[in-house]
Amino acid sequence: MIMEIYLGRKVKEMHEFKDNNNDFGNYYKAVDWCNSNGYIAGSMCMDMPIAIMQGNYDLPLKWKNMSNSERMSCDGVLIGDFRNGTVNVIIFNS
Repeated sequence: MIMEIYLGRKVKEMHEFKDNNNDFGNYYKAVDWCNSNGYIAGSMCMDMPIAIMQGNYDLPLKWKNMSNSERMSCDGVLIGDFRNGTVNVIIFNS
C-alpha cells in the first residue's frame, strides 16, 4: 500500500507489518520498530490511529481524547487491525 497523504498530512515514509499471526503480533512488531527508530507510541483505542512522536515523550492519550492540534503535532501514527491484521507505521513530513 502506497500512501501520499494521510489525515491531510504528507507521508514521509510508511512501514507495513503483516506476517505475524499471533494476537497483536503485528502491533508489537510495529511498536518495536518505533522504539528502535527513536519514536514512542501512545495508547491504543479500538481501531483508531495511535499517535507516535519522535524522542522522549509521554503519550498516554488515546486518539479520541486528543485535540485536533495534538493530533496535528504527532510525528506519525500506527493504523490497521491491531489485534490480528496488518499494521502500518506512517511517518509524516515535518
